[in-house]
Order: sequence, then C-alpha cells, then structure tokens
Amino acid sequence: MIVNVHGGGLLLGNKEFNQYFCAKLCTLGFLVFNVEYRLIPDCQIYDQIADIFLALDFIQGQLAKYQGDQDKVYAVGDSGGACLLVYTAAAQRNPKVAQAAGVTPSALPLNALGLISGMFYTNKPDQIGLFMPRYLYGKHYKKSAFAPYVNPEHPDIIRSLPPCFLVTSGKDHLRHYTMQFKMALDAARMESAIMDFPDDKRLTHAFSAFEPELPESTQTLEAIAEYIRQF
Repeated sequence: MIVNVHGGGLLLGNKEFNQYFCAKLCTLGFLVFNVEYRLIPDCQIYDQIADIFLALDFIQGQLAKYQGDQDKVYAVGDSGGACLLVYTAAAQRNPKVAQAAGVTPSALPLNALGLISGMFYTNKPDQIGLFMPRYLYGKHYKKSAFAPYVNPEHPDIIRSLPPCFLVTSGKDHLRHYTMQFKMALDAARMESAIMDFPDDKRLTHAFSAFEPELPESTQTLEAIAEYIRQF
C-alpha cells in the first residue's frame, strides 16, 4: 500500500494534482491512498505533519476493508510533499523529533519512501529559505525546540528515516537539493538509492507526478515500486 502526499511547496495544491499519478501506481499492483493536508500560511509545518499522521490513522482503520497489508506500507511524495514525508517519517521513528514538533505519531509504519524532486531544504539563503521558515516554523522558531530540525541533515532526522528512493533530473530546479540530501544519507550510511535523469526539456521538476504518461515517468514509477517492495 502506498500513501501519496502531493507537492506544491507546502503552500498550494490538493490531492487532485496527483490523481493520474496515483492511478498509475495502482496499475503496478498497489492500493493507493491520496491524502491532503492544510497549507501554509493558514497553518505551520507541525500542523501538516499532524495532518499526515491523522491520515495514516484513518488509513489504518480502512486497510481491512480494502484488503491492505499493514506490513507493507510505503509513502511517495513530490516537491513539498517529499519534504513533509521526511519530517513525518522522522517524527514517527524518533520521539525527540515528535516532541519538538508537538505531534502524536501514527502507529501505521512507513517502511520506505519515494521522494520525487524533494524540497528538502527550507533554511538555505535562496528564494525558499529567505521567506519560508517564518511561515513554516513560526516567527520565533530559532528559539523553539524545533530549531535544530529546520536542517533536515540533523542526525535525529537523517538517521531516523526508512529506506529512501530519490528522483531528480537535469531540468529539475531543485536538483541540487536532492543531490545534497543523497550525500547526507550516504554520509549517515542510511539505505537509499537515486534516479537522476539527464537534461531534457520534458523532464522538469516533479515531472513523473505532473506528467505520468511520459515514458520516463513510467520508468520512474516502476523503479520506485521495485525499490520499496524490498522493505
């Protein structure tokens, strides 16, 4: 079973963004739940993490109805959804992260993650990092218990993650985020793999989520499926 978390920079989007992407995952033999969460600036990232946990709790109650296997639960997210999944998975596996975020983790475990064009970093001096942190974490976040975790490479985050399959491409404007995050996973000796497509004007940011009919999108989804099924 796969839980899908849509992208949109944590600022916009809804589950309908990824309906065809999810339908494609279903053709690969997965039961797929496509979930939504509240958006910035009407909430903060802690609320979004809590929303994903509430969705997981709901899904857990529906698994018997849909004959889902609780021992084979995975999650896939693109862009901001990938970022949110990293923090959700870390909070689920590390009580210190959950306490700092003020969330109650779901008991439904995520065995592996597919992270497509992840917006992993919100603390860099770029267009994202210059304005996002105060909205995501609160105006005074630097004095909060969550402050160390704004950096996703913090050991409590990176070493708490399940196996991760990362996807990017030469025309992905956040490719450098994915490459840096993969290096951090490797440095921490965490299980991970990456698919990095060369420059192609068709293969832009999160192309496999937005244009699942592309041959490369099919290749991406098949690779994610093959990887996560190992765990």
